[in-house]
Amino acid sequence: MGVAFVGEADIIPIMSLGQIIRTRRQELHLTLDEVAAKTGFSKPYISTVETGKVTNPPSDNLLRKLETVLDFEVGLLQHIAHVERMPADVRRD
Repeated sequence: MGVAFVGEADIIPIMSLGQIIRTRRQELHLTLDEVAAKTGFSKPYISTVETGKVTNPPSDNLLRKLETVLDFEVGLLQHIAHVERMPADVRRD
């Protein structure tokens, strides 16, 4: 289970990191090709991040670039990725 933002400071578990990234990209009418070009990461890799099929969590470098390209608050995607890496029982506490 991932997290998504509702308000400026509210974070609730409803969307995965990849879903949040894809949703914002689509809201901004950006293609995978455009995001890949702006971040310097490949289109197939961005796609696997969006679909959650990555074997390792995305790097902080990619997340920072996505925050810039997709106009997220600085550190938000990194925070969400950190929360997703936590064991479920820790997230609930």
